[in-house]
Amino acid sequence: MIRCGIFIDGSYMFHQSQQLKVRFDYAKLMSTLMRSLGDRWETESICNISPTYYTALPMTGDREEKHSSFLTALKATGIQIKSVPLLTGPDSSRYSKGEDMLLACDMVRGSIRSHYDIAVLCSGDGDFTPAVQMVVSEGKPITVVAHKSSLSPQLGSAATFTLLLDDMLDEVLLYP
Repeated sequence: MIRCGIFIDGSYMFHQSQQLKVRFDYAKLMSTLMRSLGDRWETESICNISPTYYTALPMTGDREEKHSSFLTALKATGIQIKSVPLLTGPDSSRYSKGEDMLLACDMVRGSIRSHYDIAVLCSGDGDFTPAVQMVVSEGKPITVVAHKSSLSPQLGSAATFTLLLDDMLDEVLLYP
């Protein structure tokens, strides 16, 4: 049995859904990933160990309620949520700090402690390149899942494999 750790950059996936004007069905995404990985590794015995969605949580208002119901739906599909607070700047703009670092630390720690045999990173953010390089240096293959137009070339090169969201959109969309 191959154990697979899945790490989802919530901010990246949110911005991709906004850019593409779609909504992702994360249960379908997990299923599609497991099938794709099984094909790649020529096995049907890939165990998805606690996929984790990393996000910043709004503290007040409508956004908090919408985000909360979205996270509840994610949890219902078996996805673990790890979060940091969404901060408000002096000009009332909202920004997040820390969720990428939390994801990178968990991904690297998991590789060092052998919590998984293969990893999947759902993000195209080049800031993850050093973490991906570290995971690969620990002997863990890692697949990066990203939209073609937003995949950092450095991240794509550091990964063992890449899967493009563009190629699986029909399989992973949530239709209203």
